[in-house]
Amino acid sequence: MLVNTTVTNNFSIDHGGGMFIYNKATLINCTVTQNKTNNNGGGFAMQTDTVNVINTIISGSIEKTPETSDISRFGGILNVTNSIIGKTEASAFNGVKINVLNVDPLLLELEDNGGPTKTHALQNNSPAINAGVSGLPYIPTTDQRGIAVTSSRDIGAFESDVIATSIYKPSDVSINYAYPNPSKGVFYMKDVEGKVSILNMQGALVAERNISIGELLNLTELPKGIYMIKHLSDKNVLAFEKNYNRIDF
Repeated sequence: MLVNTTVTNNFSIDHGGGMFIYNKATLINCTVTQNKTNNNGGGFAMQTDTVNVINTIISGSIEKTPETSDISRFGGILNVTNSIIGKTEASAFNGVKINVLNVDPLLLELEDNGGPTKTHALQNNSPAINAGVSGLPYIPTTDQRGIAVTSSRDIGAFESDVIATSIYKPSDVSINYAYPNPSKGVFYMKDVEGKVSILNMQGALVAERNISIGELLNLTELPKGIYMIKHLSDKNVLAFEKNYNRIDF
């Protein structure tokens, strides 16, 4: 069984770029991507028995036949639930198939996102966000980094934080996004560049950052409380509640 595991950047001259599964196996909240094989099954290949895939991303790996690059099933039964599966032959899905998405998971590159091992974070508009199964005994309550899951489970090994998708520019609105649910203090600023100010609810400046487009804004050093993020080039303000600490980048 693999739980909260990232399988990435592997290469095999035989079948199964990420892994070759001979016996019964279960993958829960895993991310299998950017693997490569000279044969079949860029993500993984399976031969016998039953493989269960739950809350897992298997996408973006490469094999010799690009049309069927992520999973190759030579035998056995493949059950897939609430997962994102890339290019794969339809015949591979011969068991239970529930809420299987054939879409781009919109993963970021492998990086140190906190925790003991590197992970592929989710982009702010990833279809994996809140799309996983939650609340069942076998579903982990933390992600690969050890970050607690505080809402619906994401698909994959990385649980996204509250994120600022983009900041609109209406001239008559001061707060464009408000997040009542606690965040862990890390935000993906998609379309923002330049200086941003972080203010408390009394309007006092508590921090400033210069960020580039697409950069993660890390505010984990702030104490618990409610803050606003203002982009100094316009009137945009993002409000959020900081309630969890996590490892800094």
